[in-house]
Amino acid sequence: MTEWLDISIACGYTLLIGFLLLKSKLVKQSGFPIYIVPLLFVVKCILSVVYTKLHLVLYHGGDSFHYFNDGNIIFQTLKENPLKYIYLTFGPNSSSSDFPLLIKKEILEMGFWSDTSAYTVVRFNAIVRLVSFGSFYTHGVFMSLISTLGLLWLYQAVCNEPRNKITWLFFAVPSVLFWTSGIHKEGLLIFTLGGLFLAVAKLNHFFSTKYLIAVVAFALGTFLIRDFIFYLLAPGWLAFWLSNKFDIRPIVIFVAVYTLIIIVGLWIPVSESGNYINMIVNKQQQFELLHYGNTIIDAPDYDASLVDIFAATPKAFINSLFGPLFLSKNNPKHFILSIDTVITILLWLALIAFSLNRPILPRSNRSTLWLVFFSLSLFIVIGLIVPNVGAIVRYRSIAIAAFTLALVSRFSDNKVIPLKKII
Repeated sequence: MTEWLDISIACGYTLLIGFLLLKSKLVKQSGFPIYIVPLLFVVKCILSVVYTKLHLVLYHGGDSFHYFNDGNIIFQTLKENPLKYIYLTFGPNSSSSDFPLLIKKEILEMGFWSDTSAYTVVRFNAIVRLVSFGSFYTHGVFMSLISTLGLLWLYQAVCNEPRNKITWLFFAVPSVLFWTSGIHKEGLLIFTLGGLFLAVAKLNHFFSTKYLIAVVAFALGTFLIRDFIFYLLAPGWLAFWLSNKFDIRPIVIFVAVYTLIIIVGLWIPVSESGNYINMIVNKQQQFELLHYGNTIIDAPDYDASLVDIFAATPKAFINSLFGPLFLSKNNPKHFILSIDTVITILLWLALIAFSLNRPILPRSNRSTLWLVFFSLSLFIVIGLIVPNVGAIVRYRSIAIAAFTLALVSRFSDNKVIPLKKII
């Protein structure tokens, strides 16, 4: 397929989906002007093309094209045996060499069968391939669609009504828009996180079987895409639930839960690696084996002990949040990453400055606390395990989205809880 035909098909789908969004109840009931959500979707489609072009130039396609190719391998099985397609798309994958002979040929051709996280993106591509006509950019259009829905759901879970336009800045953070538009894990992750937060918020107001099913489904999706994201969400989820059940100041419950999780996590295994400290050390060692070139930064040095982890935390946080600022400005890639970091930090400072005369948290304070604790812990864990700036800026886009939403939520409601009721 020629690139022009590829882009033409993607443009056709962009127009069609944009039109359907204009007419959808989801958009009409969102509280936004009718054009906002379709416009956000179109912007993300454009960024998806930019994402693809940059990866073609810098990495000859990178993982995005490998995900697409593996999805195409699965799609080809429809001609031979539809059951193969169903099994490869919806069945379990495994790192074991003991797999069904029926699909041995396809598994050997694919590169991600043994990696559950990456194979989740392959599944997405296998499904989209049913309607994409083999157009790579069309897969980016559908990734832009679900990530747009994820951002919208995240916003709705925390901000009750989009009355204050300052809260719309949540949808304008460059790194969040860019990294969740490409054919990679971040787009799927923002979709599952948005669905999870909204389903939890609705389930908190009244019990419904459909919301319970949604919570389980989105939580499972998050775990499959990035298990450590799920582990970082879980303590906040527990604190969120407890703070709604007991008449105790939310901040007290959140601090108590996180402290308890840290202590208990020293003895209880959370993965095959053992407790959470061993898991962090193991993941850092995996990244170090990848040998990234000139985008390596000086990662914190620590052993598998709680004291070492705490000692390494400040440097980890600095690396995760400010790392790109310390790279060579003679490298265009490093310069762009630095600009993105500066824009994000200036946006946060502006939101904090303009909200100084407001009480500490809005009515949705429990969700806001969950976002704050989740984002800060994610920044720290990314800094502890990832020594490569290219991976850091992509991974941290989720943390940036969560922290930005926590900041804009302070403008989301005129009915706020005074400081003395929170702490």
